[in-house]
Amino acid sequence: MGCRQNVRDALSPLAQRRKGFLVEPLSKRDAHGEWVELTVDRKANPADVAACRVDFRDWLSRLQRFKRHVALRLARGDSTSEAAQYFRLSRARISQLRQELRASWNEFQAVPAAA
Repeated sequence: MGCRQNVRDALSPLAQRRKGFLVEPLSKRDAHGEWVELTVDRKANPADVAACRVDFRDWLSRLQRFKRHVALRLARGDSTSEAAQYFRLSRARISQLRQELRASWNEFQAVPAAA
C-alpha cells in the first residue's frame, strides 16, 4: 500500500524532484569524520567562524567519550526527548548533561583575567 506524497512538502523527495531543489542538513563531517559546525550568524566574520570551529573541536576532544557523543547529538539538533530515547536515558538525565556541557563550554570559553 502506498500513500500520496505532497508536492508542496519541502521534505518530500517527490517535491524535490519535481521542483528541482534539494534539502540538505546544516551540518557536515570533515575529513576526520568529526562534526563541523556551519555558522549562520551574519555578523560573524570568517576569522570568528574559523575560531569557533577550532574551539568547538578542541572542546569536544577534552570531553569524555560519552559526553562527546551526547554533545554532538544535541548540537545536531536533537531534542531532549530524542536524545534520551537514543541513549536510553531519562529526559531529566539528558537535561542534566546539557547543563554540564553548557557549564563546560562556558568554562572553556572563559577569558582569563588580566594579571
